[in-house]
Amino acid sequence: MEAVKIRGSRMAGALLAPSGIFTVYNGDSYTMKWDYRAEIKVQVFLKLLLCCERLPGQYARTEVSGLLLGNGLEDFYQILSAADTGSRCFFLLDGNYEHFYYLTNDHYGETLLKLLCDPVKITELDNLLKHGFSPKDAGLPIEHDALDQSGHPVLFGYFLDIPRINRFHTALQLQGRNGILICFDFQKEVLHRFCGGQAEFSTISFEKFERRFFP
Repeated sequence: MEAVKIRGSRMAGALLAPSGIFTVYNGDSYTMKWDYRAEIKVQVFLKLLLCCERLPGQYARTEVSGLLLGNGLEDFYQILSAADTGSRCFFLLDGNYEHFYYLTNDHYGETLLKLLCDPVKITELDNLLKHGFSPKDAGLPIEHDALDQSGHPVLFGYFLDIPRINRFHTALQLQGRNGILICFDFQKEVLHRFCGGQAEFSTISFEKFERRFFP
């Protein structure tokens, strides 16, 4: 009965996985129009229903994350490139969700969705990526997962986490720093368009990744 109070939400459903809870949105080929208040109500509703009432044993300490599916990477670019304009998407960029992932409706997205649901494989991949880097500095005022030998922040951006990549890019700009963004090879072009002036890129071969993690 509580769910009928939420009107105007674009949510297509909720994904419950070992890695967490995700509100799922399907953007298809269109730029979505968001009702800010409706989407915040959805987030709070799922938190209360799943983390406190229905499944506290599994999700009591779990934050609800977002997942946006699209038919290509152009919408992802448009969301990020509007971050400092009048068409800014406040719901996605202003801290309402710490993590809001963007995956494509194709084989790449299907494979990354399987990875997103598997915390063991995520940890394995992150540990591989950390080789050759120094541990992250908790006192550094910038989003990062590791540091290179010169002290530049390194971000693992392979899930196309919209607010996280935006925070990384914004901090680099404000602090006049350069960083390193690690992503899959098919994601590099769109990420370079957005933050190529502040970040260097290191790419993961999707073919080799899939052969190792999902043979």
